[in-house]
Formats: sequence, C-alpha cells, structure tokens
Amino acid sequence: MVNDALAESPRVVILMATYNGARFIREQLESIVRQSHVNWVLLVHDDGSTDDTVAIVDDFARTEPRIVRLSDEHTGLGAAGNFLWLLDRAPLDADFYACCDQDDVWLEQKLERLLDCLKSEEGPALVYSNGWTLRHGEVTDEPVLTFLPEDLAAVLFLNGGVHGCLMLFNQPLLCLVRNFSGFMVMHDHLLVLAAATFGRLVHKRDKLVHYRKHEDNVTFGYETNFWRKLRGFFDLGRPVVNRRHLKATLDFFDRFRDSMTADRRREFEAFERYCGGAGRTERLALVLRYGFGLGQSRAALLLKTMLRPAVGEFAVRGA
Repeated sequence: MVNDALAESPRVVILMATYNGARFIREQLESIVRQSHVNWVLLVHDDGSTDDTVAIVDDFARTEPRIVRLSDEHTGLGAAGNFLWLLDRAPLDADFYACCDQDDVWLEQKLERLLDCLKSEEGPALVYSNGWTLRHGEVTDEPVLTFLPEDLAAVLFLNGGVHGCLMLFNQPLLCLVRNFSGFMVMHDHLLVLAAATFGRLVHKRDKLVHYRKHEDNVTFGYETNFWRKLRGFFDLGRPVVNRRHLKATLDFFDRFRDSMTADRRREFEAFERYCGGAGRTERLALVLRYGFGLGQSRAALLLKTMLRPAVGEFAVRGA
C-alpha cells in the first residue's frame, strides 16, 4: 500500500535546520512520520548542536529510511544560514519542497492539504496555511498568523510575515531562489518575496501546524500575546519597516530587477520611496495608490503610517 502511494503521488523534500533542539525534536519527527502523504524525504542539517539533537535524528533515521541527516563541516551558520544552505543543496528531482522547524508539530494532513493547492501550478508557486500556537505543551486558540498576504502589495511591509514551517513550494520557486547572494534575514522572507513577485502566493485557509512558542524561539519572544501585540502596534517609536528587512527587500530587488514585470518594479520602487525619505503625506498617498497593506489590511498600514516613522531614521542601501 505504501509503495503504491509512493509511486502515484508527488515527491516532497522536507528541509529541517537543527540546533540544540533535543527538547522537542522527537515530537516533530514523529509528526512528520505520521503524515498522510507518504512520498517524502526529510533532509536534516545540524548547525553544531551540543545536546542530543544529532543522536535523536540518527536514532530515527536507523528505522525510517526517509530521514537523512546531511553531515559536513558547515556549522555556525545560524538559523537563516542553515536553511539557506539547505535550499542551495536540496535535490532538484522532487516536485515540491517544505521547510520544517525542529520544535513544532505537524498535523497529519498538512502535506496532503497543501499539495492539493499546488498540483496544477506550473510557474513558481508557494502555498501556506495558518497554525495554532503551542505553549507549555498545550495548544491554544491563538493563531500563528494575523496578516495573510496573497500578493506582493500585501507582502512588502510585513517584515517577513509568513513562517517557513507553514509553507509548501514547488521546484520552479526553489530554482529561482537558489544561490541568492544578497543579504536575507530569513529563508522564508526570500521565498515569499520570490513567489509574490514572479508567481503565485496562495493562502490555504486551514490551520495545519502547532507552532511552539518558548524561550529559545529564533523569531518570536516567549511571552507574546494579543495585548502585547496590540500595545506594540501603538508603540510610536517603532518604525513601520524593520531596517534589516528593508535591506533584504532592496537586495532582492537589486538581484531580480531586470527579470521583473514593469508593474512589479513600480511596486518595489514605491516601497523604496516610502522607506527612503518620503514625508508622511506622500507615504499615505503611496499606500493608497499601490494598494499596499499588512497582509490584506490596508487600514492597518495606513494607521501605522500615520503613527510611526517609516524606518526610524532614513535608511539607505547598505545601512
């Protein structure tokens, strides 16, 4: 039965970057093994763990041939560098690819449901779901994502915005982003920018991951909750665009400018103008003219524009 399913279904390569994840990685590996879509291989690259992470992965790999740990001298890359290393070396003989954190839990139909959204896509495409937040071992009713982008205008101001663990993307998108040489904050930012610029970015309206929040998270603080987020939204000292994400976005624009359509170039140029010295009135006009938003919420971006500086002090390329 498993062999028949393997022969008839798309092949998915799952990329997992690990570092000192022994506390939670066993539960994540078990959730991948339980996936209803069985034609997958999990490639794990460790960043120099000093705990039992590698031993746990190797233990799983001894009984599960679809789990492969890539062993080499490349360590100390950091979370973003580790995932980018995996993207650059992922085999190109698969149909689809997924990124996997070491501490989450995938629901059994995650791959199956996301695959349904991409099977007919021929160009670069990425689909993502939402998820439930996991705290202290308990699933809460807090969704992982607040803003749900589906085009470039909804992506540019999100400072990243879509977590890699929620995504599935196809081979044309992987080929597009491999060996990206510019600055990038995280791998998922690169993937979302590329999908929104050159192909399709699809939101699957399901919650398919239990996203674990704890004190060692790379991207989010442990105590984040709705009221803290709300207070942060009205923090008048915080800029609209994170300076690091601005640099990453402009590096992406520099790399791919000549390959973009005229409409996509104008959106990036308007974003750069917003961040590079436009006054508040002009920034509001740019949001309205180009339909920019935080996800699909234009009102949220207009409110931020009225309350906050664009990028603190004016940011320039290379800053």
